[in-house]
Amino acid sequence: MNSKPEETPQIKNRNLFFSVISLFALILVPLFILFTIMYAVLTSSLPYVSLLKNARLVETFIHAKNWQMEEQIKEEIEQKVHLEEYKVEFKRIKADYDSKQAHVNAIQKVTEYDTLKKQRKELARLSWKKAPGIFNNENEFKQYKDDELQQLDIKIDAIEKYRDQNEDEIERARDEFSDAEDAFDDAMDTMEDKEEEAQDIIKSHKNSFMGKIYSDIEIISPPLTEELNQRFISVPVKREIEKFLYFMTHYEKQVENGNVYRDGLNLSGQGLQDTLKVRIPGFEISLWVEDEKNGIPQKRHLLSEVFVDKIDELENLKNRTLLANLFRFSDSGLAERFSRSYLKKARLTIDNGIIAMEKIELSGTSAEKMEVLMKVLTWGKYAAVGLPVLALCMILFIIFSSAERERKIRSLKRIFIYPGVLMIGLGVIMAGMAFNINNILPDLFASPFVQIYMKRIFLLATLHVWGPVVAVFVVLAITGSFLKTGISENENKSSAVD
Repeated sequence: MNSKPEETPQIKNRNLFFSVISLFALILVPLFILFTIMYAVLTSSLPYVSLLKNARLVETFIHAKNWQMEEQIKEEIEQKVHLEEYKVEFKRIKADYDSKQAHVNAIQKVTEYDTLKKQRKELARLSWKKAPGIFNNENEFKQYKDDELQQLDIKIDAIEKYRDQNEDEIERARDEFSDAEDAFDDAMDTMEDKEEEAQDIIKSHKNSFMGKIYSDIEIISPPLTEELNQRFISVPVKREIEKFLYFMTHYEKQVENGNVYRDGLNLSGQGLQDTLKVRIPGFEISLWVEDEKNGIPQKRHLLSEVFVDKIDELENLKNRTLLANLFRFSDSGLAERFSRSYLKKARLTIDNGIIAMEKIELSGTSAEKMEVLMKVLTWGKYAAVGLPVLALCMILFIIFSSAERERKIRSLKRIFIYPGVLMIGLGVIMAGMAFNINNILPDLFASPFVQIYMKRIFLLATLHVWGPVVAVFVVLAITGSFLKTGISENENKSSAVD
């Protein structure tokens, strides 16, 4: 009988060291890989550009136009009908009606009185044949019934006597309730009239924008999206994204350029304070693109000229003129004024086809947070190179260590498979959260249109940011599963030899 040789102190120490390194590798290798992937994704313009290309911006523009028209209809209803304004008055009248009704019912003891009357009526109808078999005989049942009816009559008489004694107070409450009821009936009639007027206005617009062009969206969206992606997102938008990423990943350069500095002359309640300030660069993105018209290179407006020409080329459009006019007037002063009212919330401006944002200067706590982020992204590039090397060294140590082969493979299997399963699970959770973002944060986006669009954006962001992470860890998990198969095959061969 073969016995396992006794481990020497040297072997025990070596095995302990191997176990410690394996444990550190199980924790650190996935973290190092995760950091490297996330850094590469977040500091590259590719995921941001890809996200914008797949965000269906053309459809969003059309739906935004429809939402604009819906807002105009609501404004027309409010101007002509004053529906929302009257709802406040209606709620006040209804609240007064409910209060007076509750008061008159309470002072008359209506609920208690009606309950007693109902109980008496049901008991009076109860016969010996329908009574539960809990009485010894019919006389006992009749005696019980008479006693209960007498008790109910006493309670009912007491309420009626109370009402007689408080007749004046009850009458005043009834009069007040009657007045409130008349006011509520009038308010109901007025509300119904206003709702009918509002419905008439809505019906007058029933053949409006979306009702006419909904069937054309699927036709125009692909070619216009391609034009938008090639001429706008892939060139000027990508260029501005890369400029901002350069700003965030070159901290020392921004200090040299004076974009990150300390202001020693900042006045506060405690006198002069040394305050950190960070200047975030602004940008300008032009909707005027290089194009060729009749063989002549020229600058043309992407929406009002390039898109309109593309719409004219498309076939099977039911509302060609309407769609063309939608984009043709997108560079008008009225359209830009409407756009400004929403862009200004994001500190953006639009003028003559130029979307711009001025420099933003952060100070205090917000500047300190931005500085920390800039340092992480700047010096993170070295970690993004060094950490994978360190992870590889850990794996090579496990592979070439003097530990038993099966023990080494088990350790590698854990490093490859377990994090992969974890990252896939996290990816599913994040996708679920993105899909239900409107339920998780119901007050974040008020407009249904914005809710639908932001759900799409969150899903795309999850895919572009976490997708590469899941892909890499899936490959590692598959590699680990092959190692597991190798162990099983070796064990089967060993069993066959034995």
